[in-house]
Amino acid sequence: MACNIERHHCDNGVNEYVITTYLDDQGSMIDEADRLLLQETRDLVLQESKSVLSNACFTVIGKRIRVQFHCGDELNECCVHLDGADKPRGHWREHQGDASDTSDEDGSVSSEDTEVAKPPIQWDKLNVTIIPNDQLQRDRKLSTGRFDGKMKGKRVFIRQLMAIDNYELFKREVTILRDLNQDNVIKLYGVCTEPLCIAYDYMEKGTLLDFLRTNKKLSLADGITMSSQIAKGVAYIGSKGYVHRDVAARNVLVGDNNVCKLSDFKMAGKLDKNGIYEMTGDDKIPIKWTAKEVLLEVKCTIKSDVWSFGILLSEIVTRGQAPYPGMTNAEVQKFVVGGYHMPRPENCPRNLYDIMLSCWESDPTDRPSFQKLQRDLAALKL
Repeated sequence: MACNIERHHCDNGVNEYVITTYLDDQGSMIDEADRLLLQETRDLVLQESKSVLSNACFTVIGKRIRVQFHCGDELNECCVHLDGADKPRGHWREHQGDASDTSDEDGSVSSEDTEVAKPPIQWDKLNVTIIPNDQLQRDRKLSTGRFDGKMKGKRVFIRQLMAIDNYELFKREVTILRDLNQDNVIKLYGVCTEPLCIAYDYMEKGTLLDFLRTNKKLSLADGITMSSQIAKGVAYIGSKGYVHRDVAARNVLVGDNNVCKLSDFKMAGKLDKNGIYEMTGDDKIPIKWTAKEVLLEVKCTIKSDVWSFGILLSEIVTRGQAPYPGMTNAEVQKFVVGGYHMPRPENCPRNLYDIMLSCWESDPTDRPSFQKLQRDLAALKL
């Protein structure tokens, strides 16, 4: 369910905020009860923001209403929760960003609105290797907070913490990587505490996303072989009781002989005894890689990663094209919840597309395991 708000300037100088469009998950007009709910949310946001809104887009996900609006040249985002009576309540948080960009680079949005106190990390209790700053050399900046460098003469990738808001996620990522040891998962070498950063495997060819976009000689058969390695890595982390939550080409690193390793565990979480990870206030949702049930319930399982893997297969087939081309995050969310799947990409064999569709089954229990995906990919005749 979603709506759009526009600001109308009245002759008396007062701004009137008008909801112009009401749509349900299938793109149809919503009923009167939902209309009143969004109107109440609009009034709450106007009251809480204490600022002039130029336009806004409200999206309902389960018991949350995600709001994006412009204030001057800045894009703001907040989440409003529904109480037990399905009424909006005023516990919310703004997120400011560039008005020209409505999401993070990965298309993710905050899943909750709570702020969490962040106590100092007690590294001695986390059982990770501490790297003295003078033993970690940054040679070349790759992107914001990311470098290649050396540790005791060994080439490594370095990722530096750039914002204090990521502090707890950083600690969680380190804790997860500490427990993993498999050929298709990135290896943690240690943590430098000043400045706060982690050192891990150096992979000569960079991210799979960049590799797909720049390596014109890569065949589809090669890409499928690489995808099988990724499936093996995700299967391993699932066997260790974790869900990655962001299986995407940008989060796979490529080394010599096209060896692939799953990386970037900042969104990963520990599965409970029922195989579920329930997202928290620090978690984000990479909309275009996210399973239908996660968009609805904010709960993840290993089968949520299977859905994401299907999206990754589309990235491989299209040589790094963004999924759902031409669609915004809000449109993807609305249509995926309504049962929409990406059509078969150009030059994608039918049998490979059938594997993608199996990853996108609405019922998570109907999706294949990663072990089956490895077998199916190995048996593909291209």
